[in-house]
Amino acid sequence: MTHALVRVPLAQAGDASGLLTTTIQLGQAVGVATFGSLFLTLDSAPGPAVSGHALAVTFGWLAAVMLLGGARGSPAGPHGGGGPGASGLVVPQGSWFLRAVR
Repeated sequence: MTHALVRVPLAQAGDASGLLTTTIQLGQAVGVATFGSLFLTLDSAPGPAVSGHALAVTFGWLAAVMLLGGARGSPAGPHGGGGPGASGLVVPQGSWFLRAVR
C-alpha cells in the first residue's frame, strides 16, 4: 500500500487518498460482516463442539479468500501483472489514473 499513490499527480492526491482510504474501510466492513455472518450461521446450536466447528470453517474460508486475494494482487498473478487492464479495473480513456500508472 505504500506505493499506491506514488504516481498520482499532486492536484489529485487528496481525492485519490480519500478514495483509497474509503475503499479499504469498505472492504474491511464487508469482510467483517461476511465472515461474522458465516460464523454466526454455523454457530446456531449451543455447545463448544459447534462453536469449534464454526470457527474452523470460518477460518478455512478466510484463509482461502486471503490466498486468492494475494494471488490476484501479486505481480505474478493470473494476468502476469502490470498495466491498468491486468487488475480488471475499468478506467475511462484519458483519465489521470491511466497517466499515473504508466
